[in-house]
Amino acid sequence: MAEKLMSGSWRVRFRKNGNRHSRVFSTKDSALKFEASLRLESVEDILQDEASDLTFSEFSEKWLNEYCRVEKAETQWKEDKSVIDNHLKPAFGAIQLGSLRKMDLNEVKLKLQRSFKPGKKRVLYAPKTINNIIGLAKKMMNTATEWELLARNPFLEVKKIKVREQDFDFWTTEERDGFLSKCYEDDPEFADAVQVACHTGLRLGELAGLTWIAIDFNRKMFAVKDTYCFKLKKEFNHTKTHDKAIHLPMNQIVMSILMRRKTSRQGVTIFTQDRLKDACKKLQSRCRKYGVRQIRFHDLRHTFASSLAMAGVDLMVIKDLMRHKSYQMTLRYAHLHPDHLRGATDVLNIEFGSRGPSLAHDKNPKLFVWPTFGPRNEKNPNELGFNAVATN
Repeated sequence: MAEKLMSGSWRVRFRKNGNRHSRVFSTKDSALKFEASLRLESVEDILQDEASDLTFSEFSEKWLNEYCRVEKAETQWKEDKSVIDNHLKPAFGAIQLGSLRKMDLNEVKLKLQRSFKPGKKRVLYAPKTINNIIGLAKKMMNTATEWELLARNPFLEVKKIKVREQDFDFWTTEERDGFLSKCYEDDPEFADAVQVACHTGLRLGELAGLTWIAIDFNRKMFAVKDTYCFKLKKEFNHTKTHDKAIHLPMNQIVMSILMRRKTSRQGVTIFTQDRLKDACKKLQSRCRKYGVRQIRFHDLRHTFASSLAMAGVDLMVIKDLMRHKSYQMTLRYAHLHPDHLRGATDVLNIEFGSRGPSLAHDKNPKLFVWPTFGPRNEKNPNELGFNAVATN
């Protein structure tokens, strides 16, 4: 307890390691702050003792069962378990929770950065993958502090790797139509899937989970609400970014394809999931066969957004059609918009009028009048003057 001395100073008495100590402060506020820090130290010591017997490996099992399985989707917690088993447990699984330090995760980070594919100079793990692993470890330690197993997160100050903005690929209209014209001759069903993906922006899992009940032919709308996970061979009643159904419009091309397929439909889904399970490889092989530039199946989604941007569709509309969570994601397509930066420098075409020469060519076509800032106007000291400089 802080006590006031005759001199007006404040003294705090405390015990540390069995010994008595005291410190004197000039103000009461300083004494109270020091007293609060002593209490925090004692709490940290208590929590450190409680966590001392729990290893990271034991905590990870507790975290997966009590937090991950409850709060996350099945696909996500299985990915988290894989990261823990393959990267975090081998590094510090046997270390007690209270003994974990910043350097433990930094060593994992450095090891991943220095991992290369066998016989190649290409790195094994992309910066984004490494950042996901770091983020998972930090999240686990955050939970440990929330559960009062640790006083503070030992990985809190571990910095992520700077990731360059990811480029994306897409087909031009000519490349898309060239692929489809040949694919309709070889595999009409796969061509339909590619065509619908290019005109809706659906992800592969969403395309495989698209059901007939989600189609409203009268309103020319469809609902995106289900996803099929090929890895788990399981359907989910949510998408990657939304838990509720999102209703989107269909253009005439998509309407025609679905109307035609409706006459001979089989099953609940529009596209057979068995036929789409190898869609990524199939797209690559058919690109090589048809002499069309190779892209990934997910790039058909980028093709949809890029085509809209190049056609002048507003970016906020594209955001809604792509179902992006943030506008920042949609801004990747801004440079493709025909009005992007156009006219931005026109504001410099200022007519100075009586105040000075205009930014225009003189009668002499070789002479250009360029304004420069000169001394202040004597009549109005707050107004800058202009000098005309002629350049050939």
